[in-house]
Amino acid sequence: MPPTTYTTSTTFRVGVLLAPPPVQLLDLAPVDLFYMLSKDYLNDIPILPQPIKNLAIQNLEILYIAAKDDHSLSISQTNDNNPVLLAPTTANAKINITADILSPKVQPGQLSVLVIPGPDPASTPSEAYKTFIKAHASSGKTDIITICTGIYPACYSGICDGQVVTGPRGLQADLRAKFKNVKQFEDLRWSRDVLVGSAEKEEERPAELWTSAGITNGHDCVAAYIKVHFDRELAEVVCRMADVGQRMQEYENGPVTEGVWWMSRVLRAAIKGVWKL
Repeated sequence: MPPTTYTTSTTFRVGVLLAPPPVQLLDLAPVDLFYMLSKDYLNDIPILPQPIKNLAIQNLEILYIAAKDDHSLSISQTNDNNPVLLAPTTANAKINITADILSPKVQPGQLSVLVIPGPDPASTPSEAYKTFIKAHASSGKTDIITICTGIYPACYSGICDGQVVTGPRGLQADLRAKFKNVKQFEDLRWSRDVLVGSAEKEEERPAELWTSAGITNGHDCVAAYIKVHFDRELAEVVCRMADVGQRMQEYENGPVTEGVWWMSRVLRAAIKGVWKL
């Protein structure tokens, strides 16, 4: 089946799952590329030619999702005394949670894309989070994008079993040891696979699993995704404005060269430490 191209009339709903917070702030940044596809963003750029603006997605919604009983969330009050749930991220920032995992708008089949930014790799998602992820993968309606250590909650949920995925280079050994049912962990900036069993009918496009490696590789992954699933001119303009998507899927240096680089930095740091004694 050819890939779905989302048109100007499409309602495109992005769910960003923090499972569990805190997540890496930079992992959230690629979500902005989706917003840059919208009329609300493009119409506010006066120098942008109208033919490009005409390609913008008219109905785009981005929801930040967590379980309302997650102990890491905090409660703040707005000026009209309405409670607001806030999720912590790195760099001492907080994200406004706009949907609980039980909210109707984010139930299986309601999201176009589910983005999973990276939590602490040592954390384990709750059963509620794992069930939520698995339900969306099983719906056949939602593409899933993991960013950096976001591959961990995806793997814990079981949706990566039998799939070809990637993850942070420095954590590949840990990922292989913990998730033996994953078909393959690739040494790539991003990887794309079809979610097993996601298409109920032959004529339907199966949902896809897009995974990215370390942190800013999330920009590479989302840039590649929008170039596949949105109007090419619109996607190219957005990526050019954001100055992302130029890096190749393959790394310039292999795992051995990468390992040598890290070893050299550790050695240099050790030498500096000796000199300070």
